[in-house]
Amino acid sequence: MTENKLKHLEMIQNVISRMNTNSFQIKGFCITMIAALTALYTNQGFKWIMATSYIVIAISWILDAYYLGLERKYRKVYKNILGFENDLKVREMDMSVENVTGIETSAFKALGAVPNLITYLLLIVFVSIIISNKIDLGSNETSYLIDTFKTHLI
Repeated sequence: MTENKLKHLEMIQNVISRMNTNSFQIKGFCITMIAALTALYTNQGFKWIMATSYIVIAISWILDAYYLGLERKYRKVYKNILGFENDLKVREMDMSVENVTGIETSAFKALGAVPNLITYLLLIVFVSIIISNKIDLGSNETSYLIDTFKTHLI
């Protein structure tokens, strides 16, 4: 393997790592925003404050899917450079993913990725339970649970 090919693979690995980091940070930001909105809801009591969590979840889910789709495209380019797949013509040191197509690398398919589904559906359930007032946010036990949730997941 040539030195340029190794450098190209290294650059792609760095991009894939950044995409993965972005995805993780989006999830953390989403959880932080929901925790902040929950605290605000606890103080103010307006359900619309908590309902804005659905917007935060939707935007985070879409951004997360976008980055996961990009990550999958770069993984496909990486596999083509290594020779595991031969369906793309990748020029030396080319970082473009414009010619990578297919449903397996689309952001739409990434919306349904298992980690995304689990994370964001659990957040939707959490917000829905709070909005339906099945959890008394004023109790000490609930405050402890919310603090524990923020501490361990953020």
